[in-house]
Amino acid sequence: MINNPSCALLSNIAANTVGVAFTWPGGAGLLACVATAWGGGAITFQFLGPDGATWLNYTGISLTANGYATFSLPQGSIRATLAGATSASGVYATASMVPVGIV
Repeated sequence: MINNPSCALLSNIAANTVGVAFTWPGGAGLLACVATAWGGGAITFQFLGPDGATWLNYTGISLTANGYATFSLPQGSIRATLAGATSASGVYATASMVPVGIV
């Protein structure tokens, strides 16, 4: 559970990785991603489907360079994945809650 307004989905990653899942409390959020080197990889933002086993990609969020994307989800599990990287380094992704009316 997120007890503060943000959580680290990926932290100093250097290879293709499925990040740790966090419980999103619901509402608007901002996914921010940075890397020292992307190595051809992409970060995909995912949420857990209604069957409790299948991870679904959040449509429109796939970052291949430093940047951010906004999202809105009900309460549930979220995670980020890094895939397709051949020489990535220093990859970070955080999800932060955004106050209502800001997004």
